[in-house]
Amino acid sequence: MEPFLKEATKRIVKEHPEGLAEVTIVFNNRRPSLFMRQYIQEEMGDTCFLPRIVGFDDLVAELGELEIVPNEFLLFELYDIHRRLNPEDRRTLEEFIPMADMMIGDFSEIDSYMVEVGDIYGNLHDLKRIGEWDISGKELTQFQKDYLRFYKSIYSYYKELHRLLESRGQAYTGMAYREVAENIERRIDRDVFGDIYFLGFNALTKCEEVIIEAYIRRGRAKYVTDGDAYYYDNEDQEAGYFLRKHKRLSANKEFAEHFKEGRKSVHIVRAQDNVTQAKYAGQLLRSITNEEQGAGLADTALVLADENLITPVLNSLPEEVTQANITMGIRYTSTEMHSLVLTVMSLYANMRGSKRMFYHKDLCSLLGNPYVARLLKHEDAIGEVKAYMARNNIIYASVEEIEAMLTDMGMDVEPLRFIFTNDSDRPESILATLKRLVEELRGQGAIDVDSKEHAAAESLVQIIEYFKGLENHYDQIGSIKAFQKIYQRIAERRTISFMGSPLTGLQILGVLETRNIDFKRVILLSANEGVIPSERSANTLIPNSLKRGFGMPTYEEKESIYAYNFYRLIQRATDVYLVSSTDTNGPGKGVESRFVQQVRAELSKRYASNMEVTETTVLVGNKAFENEVAGEVEKTPAIMQRLYGKRYSPSSLNKYRACPLKFYYEDVLYANDDDEVADVLDERELGNVVHKCLEEIYKPYLHKDIKKEDIEQAFPQVEDMIEKLIGEYFVNGQVHEGKNDLYRMVAIQQVKSFLKHEIGLLEEGHSIYVEQLEEVMDKPVRLQLNGKERDVAFKTKADRIDRIDGQLRVIDYKTGNVEGKNLKADNLDTTEWQKIEDKWFQVMFYAWYYVKLHTMDEPVLTGLYPLRALGSEFMPAYIGTEKEMTKEHFDKFEELLSGVLAEIMDSDVPFKMHRQANVCKYCALASICADVLNA
Repeated sequence: MEPFLKEATKRIVKEHPEGLAEVTIVFNNRRPSLFMRQYIQEEMGDTCFLPRIVGFDDLVAELGELEIVPNEFLLFELYDIHRRLNPEDRRTLEEFIPMADMMIGDFSEIDSYMVEVGDIYGNLHDLKRIGEWDISGKELTQFQKDYLRFYKSIYSYYKELHRLLESRGQAYTGMAYREVAENIERRIDRDVFGDIYFLGFNALTKCEEVIIEAYIRRGRAKYVTDGDAYYYDNEDQEAGYFLRKHKRLSANKEFAEHFKEGRKSVHIVRAQDNVTQAKYAGQLLRSITNEEQGAGLADTALVLADENLITPVLNSLPEEVTQANITMGIRYTSTEMHSLVLTVMSLYANMRGSKRMFYHKDLCSLLGNPYVARLLKHEDAIGEVKAYMARNNIIYASVEEIEAMLTDMGMDVEPLRFIFTNDSDRPESILATLKRLVEELRGQGAIDVDSKEHAAAESLVQIIEYFKGLENHYDQIGSIKAFQKIYQRIAERRTISFMGSPLTGLQILGVLETRNIDFKRVILLSANEGVIPSERSANTLIPNSLKRGFGMPTYEEKESIYAYNFYRLIQRATDVYLVSSTDTNGPGKGVESRFVQQVRAELSKRYASNMEVTETTVLVGNKAFENEVAGEVEKTPAIMQRLYGKRYSPSSLNKYRACPLKFYYEDVLYANDDDEVADVLDERELGNVVHKCLEEIYKPYLHKDIKKEDIEQAFPQVEDMIEKLIGEYFVNGQVHEGKNDLYRMVAIQQVKSFLKHEIGLLEEGHSIYVEQLEEVMDKPVRLQLNGKERDVAFKTKADRIDRIDGQLRVIDYKTGNVEGKNLKADNLDTTEWQKIEDKWFQVMFYAWYYVKLHTMDEPVLTGLYPLRALGSEFMPAYIGTEKEMTKEHFDKFEELLSGVLAEIMDSDVPFKMHRQANVCKYCALASICADVLNA
């Protein structure tokens, strides 16, 4: 089965036996030209005149009279127009950029399809008016009037931008194409292209269609397409939509049925995530090269539907792959250099005040960048800095504090000093800082000359120079936010090219780069819905209904293009691997592409006689990972030793009752999240503030009867006490900002509400005697476990032990939600300890442990004060209808507690995952357990 380009070459050579010097071949991308030249040399011999091979953009550039300008320049021009047309609108450039992006995109698409601009924008305004129409005749609000005025003015933006660009001999892409299409009849006569072959096109814009049709009408061109009878002959097949639409232009009157020729193998593969896809591709390439002794990759394409996979794919290539050509390059935005630039920008964007206080997260990002670590000559700088900031709760740090911190850690701050002492956050100043940073990295040898990061540094220097050009023309980049947005736009268009062999070895491509090229073996990664075809996005101001009416493409046409590229890629291949990710958090949300489903349900059945389809699921073959995915961990002697020596708390025991696997990771392995500096108080810290405040208020009256005036004296001090306690969590942070201020007021209200409740009890004649505050209990207790007596260590703290009217109470303060059912146990069936409420278990543990340590034998009330429910009373724990806990109740609880501990310390009972929606939803292990839960 011959490749399409080889078939086309034979046709062109046959139709021009005198030679190809006067022939021009036009492609929709540049990649096929390399293969075309090779086929022409094979067909005509080494000594021949090659035809001229160009892209459609090159053709338009030669025929046109306008210079295409980058979109970044258009943003500024459009913003100038906006300020002239709407002088009362105070939007800044960065606020206007998203709207400008959509308008420029719409303008270019409107021109590409030669739409009557006044008509489409007139219809758009009418459509919006209908949407805002009130049948009752109620007058529009000012917001609605402004909204409609904007849509009415878009045509004015278009006309003003056109007028300005035409006066300068400039254009955006669609405008340049339209100018050529509208003047094509007189432009053809003066071109130098000779006979033209438009090869391998599928979807055409109206401008492209008009230009091609004009050449065909003059007898100057042929339109040669590639397709397959499977999707061309079937009107229901979206892949053949554009071939059928443009068949009047095409020199092809029918297509072969390539899927019917020869034996074909299609492998549908599901991988658990992107890394697994990359590793699977690497293992597959290794096996192919080993089986075919190194010759197997000469006609193999590794196609990345999601081009972000390029880095894991390169890291997974086996050493057997000795030749590879990477046509897409690595995106500049995936490099550490780009991350460093974003960090520097963020450092200045979030900087505070004249003292130049830098935000802790920006500092950590900067010092965690590998280049910066090399400048500091300290590879683990980030680890020490994060630990230091977490210990000292540093939110914002001054230049002096940063220098002192790094010096104390033995790091040389001098190479970075210019970043922190830069006296301006203006874009031109940041550009100078970035350029100096690149020079510093090069001077210190922090960038490997032969690495992709050296190319990334070169790209950054080019971006800086490009920015200077923008600055020379425009003065609107006044804010760092606008600077960040424009930088990001420029960066996203940058790629770092690889050196490779275009015609030999493994070819690594994006889907669009496979157009017109055929391979015998195709490995397609990320064959997921939402990737191929991509998600339906609407970065436009024009609704689909209006686009359809004016002959512009909607998502349906765009999905037809994806379908054509997919089927054309595999139609001549003999071995096809369609690999998708089952990761629900990744691109495609774990759903395989509809095209893969069509292969399974339609294509394979139609060609069952010569097509074999297999299906495979791939998991990482790592033993530790398999243990995790199995949702079960056996108790080794080392684990048992740790369990025997552990100090248990009621919260850790509750964790075990909810999910033993979670208990194992977090309380046996201590695999918790790293300490982080918090910007705001979390719920736990809010509780600590309230607890500490109440402790300080009542501490002077410990072992005393509380009097009403004692509590009343505390009222004026509450606000200052809370503010001081919250301030202890932050260094250079803001107690009176955002959530911190809200939490400060909540804490004040909760403490005052509790004090009012206590005053009310005293006014009713009750007596209150405080025995203990924040009582630490940490002595071992002898319990009966698995038929043996064993000393078990506990460590916990009771918030308050008091007596009201002589009745002993063990109290826990709760700043979170509490419901009455949380403190009830209908019975004390010691074999059903998994079903006991957490809060009931916790307060019963406090009371049991306190009584056990003090060998007491009197009834006890134990329960919670729900501080969130302002004014609420003490909520006691119940067993059935009884709230006074006696020795009999505590003996039963001890039996229940022993059952929990006996299972924990039973070496034959593994740590197993428990599936509970309320536990799993917020668990850090959810990603590990997801495969088990979804199995």
